[in-house]
Amino acid sequence: MPEQEHSRILVVDDDAAMREMLTVGLTTEHIEVESAADAAQALERVDSGEIDVVVTDLRMPQVSGLELCAAIVRQSPALPVIVLTAFGD
Repeated sequence: MPEQEHSRILVVDDDAAMREMLTVGLTTEHIEVESAADAAQALERVDSGEIDVVVTDLRMPQVSGLELCAAIVRQSPALPVIVLTAFGD
């Protein structure tokens, strides 16, 4: 039986506890989850071409989640990005 290929999710959040919660919650037998604390780390991982989807926080210092989305679109236009926030406003 052929081995199933793993999907790779990149979680980007400046809050370590939230990164850990998302990483643990999204990891399954066929999904590998990596994490990055900021946009610079995230863009480095995206540049590798090994990431299948990015999940990012909206509010982060230096570079926001929306700014990260724009940079990902320029770098890897077909890469899906999911933006999360804990804020209701």
